[in-house]
Amino acid sequence: AKTGKWRVSVFYGSEALGNHEFQVEEFVPNKIKVDMELLDSPVVPGGKLRFAVVGTNLYGPPAADRRVSASVSLRPSYFKPNGYERFSFGHDENEFQRIEEELVEAKLDNEGRKVYEYQFPEAIDSPIGLAAHYQATVLDDGGRGVSAYRKVDVQMFAQYVGARRLSEAAAEVGGSFGFEVVNVDPKGKMIPREQQAITCLLYTSPSPR
Repeated sequence: AKTGKWRVSVFYGSEALGNHEFQVEEFVPNKIKVDMELLDSPVVPGGKLRFAVVGTNLYGPPAADRRVSASVSLRPSYFKPNGYERFSFGHDENEFQRIEEELVEAKLDNEGRKVYEYQFPEAIDSPIGLAAHYQATVLDDGGRGVSAYRKVDVQMFAQYVGARRLSEAAAEVGGSFGFEVVNVDPKGKMIPREQQAITCLLYTSPSPR
């Protein structure tokens, strides 16, 4: 298609169902590449999220002295270690309110790098788990922004307890209800039995009428 403004219309017989306008422009490739490096792991509440933004011109040299901005978003994220996909870890009775923060705008150094630090709040309560989404945008010499996005899980606890039902059938009054419990570390490795101290509590709620 030629460059310029185009309009497409949809008809059913002679009846017009709708239309849409769009612009066709020449493709202009990015002049720079943006990447990010996580500098510290694990990421924990009360600690810091440190990451480096790296800008490189497509022709090789660092994108030195370019303007850069970054932001961090804390969002609830289910803890699902490999091999335990059928288990539920934590609970969602307390809904975590997303936290968004814009970081200070700066410039890349002579090596095309900028290190950002984000201080996690001390009191974070997300019973199902938490992830930190962070992104950065670097402006090229024409003012066009190129962005990069990353995500890292926040290690909320030293260990996690998960449970799964042994049957999908509805429990009956006076009957039995079976479930399996596991205790794993943040990497999904089973906690040794002699180190486990699990207490099971059963909550009931009235059925809706």
